[in-house]
Amino acid sequence: MSVRPTAIATLPSSSTDLLDLVARFSTEMGALTDLGALSARIIQELCRASASIHGALYLLDREHECYRRAATVGPAADSSFPVTLPLTHPIPHHLALVPRTKSAEAPRSAVQIEDPGKAELAAMASMHAARSLAHVSRGRLIAFSLLGPTPPSERNRASMSSLLGALAQTATNALDTNMLLEDLHRSHLLMKRTDRLKSLETIAGGFAHEIRNPLTSIKTFIQLAPERKDDPDFIREFSRIVLDDVYRIERLIEEILDYARYMEPKLTEEDINDIVSSCLYFIEVKADN
Repeated sequence: MSVRPTAIATLPSSSTDLLDLVARFSTEMGALTDLGALSARIIQELCRASASIHGALYLLDREHECYRRAATVGPAADSSFPVTLPLTHPIPHHLALVPRTKSAEAPRSAVQIEDPGKAELAAMASMHAARSLAHVSRGRLIAFSLLGPTPPSERNRASMSSLLGALAQTATNALDTNMLLEDLHRSHLLMKRTDRLKSLETIAGGFAHEIRNPLTSIKTFIQLAPERKDDPDFIREFSRIVLDDVYRIERLIEEILDYARYMEPKLTEEDINDIVSSCLYFIEVKADN
């Protein structure tokens, strides 16, 4: 999800203004229940606060073991930021180890040769990103934000770092809550699917039982037909029973397919006398043999 860059932020001039802005942002985060909309709003606000014209927010995708781009800001963001990043990519890997704000605009002397963040900074540079923000919850990097360069006039504003830190923490709390809710929803769907598989297992057992009787009548007819081919009453009556049993098998198969397609059961009218008559005739024939 990509949104247009907003106007350059007017940074709070006091701690009170900072708290008010964060409080408003927190309230807004609490009102968003869609993870996509929440991600878009977070990266938009972070870009606005840092005066960045582009940025991207990545969310942890536990199922595919990667970080997936959830939202971007700026016309060039889609081409600058990859759709997915593996867990071993320098940026998330280092942020998971050192969960703090990392800026590529820091003095070069602050980055030592042995600093494991050097690979991270190189990766950020390839994406035209100047700052990374870690969103860590319960000791795990659940997301991170990448922001573009900050205008020179804003780089030394101490209030910017404070603001970004506060906004990032608020965003982390909101993301964590929404991701937990999505996990709960997925777990609920998985439980429903499990229950459905158990139901299908029960239905399969019932299907095997239900289909055994008509198959028996069909088998009996095939075995007796050569001996009683000259008995028109037998051929006529048993052919009717066999045909009914074939239709019964077809209906059973359709019911299984309908259940698999999440369709509503179809009720049909049956004459109980015909059912009883077919059963009695079948028993009579078996008894005579």
